[in-house]
Amino acid sequence: MSELKKKRAAQVQNALDTTLSGLQDDPWLGKKIIQSEKNKRGITRKVSFGAIIATILTLIAITALAATALNYLYERIIQKEGQFGSIENWNTENLVELIDWMQDTGITLDKEELDKLNNDNLNDTQKRELALEIIKSYYPSRDGILSTIDIMAKEKGPIEYWTLEDKNWLSEMYAQYYPEEIELGRNLIPEEQDITREQAESIFFSELEKKYGQKREDMDMDTLSVSFGIGHFTIDDSSENIRHWTFELQSKDHKESFGAYIRANDGEIIQITSSTIKEKDWIDEYAEDRISFNARTSAVGFYNFLHKWKPILSKLIETGEINPDEKPYVNSDIMYWYDITDVVGLPQTDDLTQDEAQELADAAIISQLRWTTEELHCFTPWVSYRIDDVNQPVYWFVYRWYGNNNASELFENGKITKKVVVQISAKTGKVVKLEADNVVTENGGRSNSVGM
Repeated sequence: MSELKKKRAAQVQNALDTTLSGLQDDPWLGKKIIQSEKNKRGITRKVSFGAIIATILTLIAITALAATALNYLYERIIQKEGQFGSIENWNTENLVELIDWMQDTGITLDKEELDKLNNDNLNDTQKRELALEIIKSYYPSRDGILSTIDIMAKEKGPIEYWTLEDKNWLSEMYAQYYPEEIELGRNLIPEEQDITREQAESIFFSELEKKYGQKREDMDMDTLSVSFGIGHFTIDDSSENIRHWTFELQSKDHKESFGAYIRANDGEIIQITSSTIKEKDWIDEYAEDRISFNARTSAVGFYNFLHKWKPILSKLIETGEINPDEKPYVNSDIMYWYDITDVVGLPQTDDLTQDEAQELADAAIISQLRWTTEELHCFTPWVSYRIDDVNQPVYWFVYRWYGNNNASELFENGKITKKVVVQISAKTGKVVKLEADNVVTENGGRSNSVGM
């Protein structure tokens, strides 16, 4: 038996042994099935008890196998994230592989879209964009950037409300595939020497009432998030790793949130906090729009983003809510992009397409910087169409990499840089500019821009 098959077999056996996916939380499952069978047959003494038991075991096995298949999918995604960074930064090959994994797990995807993906007429850029669209049509991201947490949320809901077992499983995967992500703490399962959840929860609500005058009945219990783990705390100038319970929840009017860390060994309150829940404002919406896939990877999308926000920002400047000469706006991405709005245009019918321009930009990087295709695929290009000179419009590509372990290693070994800027003439396809550097600033504009 291959190592892969052995691993799958062990996972299946473990799933059956522990009856995954919440079955252990329903001790009445067998009784429900028996009652259901009796109801179907008119409550007769001729019911085959063996058949009922077989039905129970079959349901448990099916549920366990489904959960095992999903966990195997999640693990492979986490492993690849550890190598290549966030899913949206993966190259075409990795995204298509993820789609194959999804289908192997039993996930049904749009056949028409899959047929398009297998069309040989698509270039690499088109294929990559379509693959990401297919993935995100099934797995939506909650903050614009797709991750394993979003993918697991399809089955388990928001991470805040996962079971302790699921949170621990995710920590174990992070520890295995990119341990640097959990240096400051990880989720665990409580042990015999730790106070129970019930004890910790009682301490939390008692302290909540004592410090803030808030009772359990004042809280929206549907927002209660509970975690258990070990984390680094500094108390009285002394730092230590402490096993602790974490509680978070909101008031019923959703105007305040409360949280607490409680020592697991003795129930001592490490910290308890209260904060006003901030209502979503324009800057939250602005940030969401800016990091959206379309605004980052499409010249048309970036144009639409800028021209949507130019009048909004103008009004905010006029009313004094934004002062371009003061922090945090002075030299900020927001003001830089505001200032360049009028020199960002739309491709014309007699121009190269964006895909054609990117192919030329990719080829120029490989040729001039002597990078391999694999090294280039560590990067994600952000794109705009610039008309600083209306007679010589250019596609402006800024290649960057984020949270990519392979890229980090290549960078440390001097194989790649932090960023590459390439300008391609929209009319002739000529490389107008190619510049690679390692300078990364918070300023989204100027020569070291993450922007356009």
